[in-house]
Amino acid sequence: MWSMNLSKYSYGLDVCRSLFHRLLAQIAPLHYLAGFWDELAATDPNQAILTGVTDDQEFLKSGRCSLGFLENHIVLDSTWHVLDYGCGTGRVTRFIAPKVRRVTAADISGTMLSLLKQETKHISTITAVRIRSRSLKELPDNEYDLIFSMLVLQHLNKTNASKTLFHLGHKLKTGGYMFLQFPSADYKRTFPELYDRMSETDASQPGLARLYYPHEIEMLLHDNQLCPLKFEYRDGDYYVSARKVVGPDALKPLPPPFQERYAADIAVMSGASSWPTGQKYSLTCRLRNIGNMSWRNDETDLVNYVQLGVSLAADDGHIIIRDFARQALPTVLGPDAEITLSITCPAITEKGRYFLLIDMVNERHFWFHDLAGTVCRHAVEVIS
Repeated sequence: MWSMNLSKYSYGLDVCRSLFHRLLAQIAPLHYLAGFWDELAATDPNQAILTGVTDDQEFLKSGRCSLGFLENHIVLDSTWHVLDYGCGTGRVTRFIAPKVRRVTAADISGTMLSLLKQETKHISTITAVRIRSRSLKELPDNEYDLIFSMLVLQHLNKTNASKTLFHLGHKLKTGGYMFLQFPSADYKRTFPELYDRMSETDASQPGLARLYYPHEIEMLLHDNQLCPLKFEYRDGDYYVSARKVVGPDALKPLPPPFQERYAADIAVMSGASSWPTGQKYSLTCRLRNIGNMSWRNDETDLVNYVQLGVSLAADDGHIIIRDFARQALPTVLGPDAEITLSITCPAITEKGRYFLLIDMVNERHFWFHDLAGTVCRHAVEVIS
């Protein structure tokens, strides 16, 4: 009896605590967010910033790597004033500082900034600024040549992320650059404990990740008068560079990578040209992902489960069996990745000339050639 009552009491406390946090997030969102990140920073700042990383050397290595991603998009100028928005303890700040004139490191967490000051006290060109307002009034307008933000926007619900980007745009000089990082849907599989659909709109869950799709990033840039320069997918994240422009250039079409694109380059590496009746037929193909979406190999994925598929067509080209053969991918295949894969087709009982139409298929949704592009055609003759 006692254990049952205590259990109910504990459950009631959890519900009250959850409601309190949600209420606090609504009436005092910045104080709530600051307290959340201050608490994490006091416990394990590395882990708070980069999930799964506690070792200092690995943490710093990731900062150098992130700066490398930025420099793949934007050539830094030694005269620039740069804003690191959501700088944390200076994971990237400390490495970009020697390359530019000045860096403003801004964060909502006072504890994070205190750690940054301790760790970068030997770098005189870094200025720490604590953010206390949604409008970012602590930062001057039209001041920065480059604003970058990594591992930050994902912790805001998407409405607040858009508002933040709007205000950051006012801080950027006309002609200035912005570099942003967004987690893709692949992040959901890598860190499922950090993702919850409710976090898309709920401001009381800053520790969870909001996932982004290319069309959402496109809208964010367009709505905030940012002209895209380059779009890159790496290890589950999108890296996007853009420029603040005015006039007709502000509305120019986005480059193709901003569209979700499934595309494959398929070539038959081996497979006989003749095929005895009543026997299965095998062929080996080289597959290359030339789109911008990863091909998942998890059959429980209802959105992006991709396999190699074969349709059987007659000599005149009409399809006899649409779903003739399938072969699962051995691993996730990201953009620009390539593998060699064998597939076995069922036996055919009637002699004649046929075509095997080989393509990737997003199960439950479409064959790639249904969207665009061509299908790989392999001619065979079935003999007795």
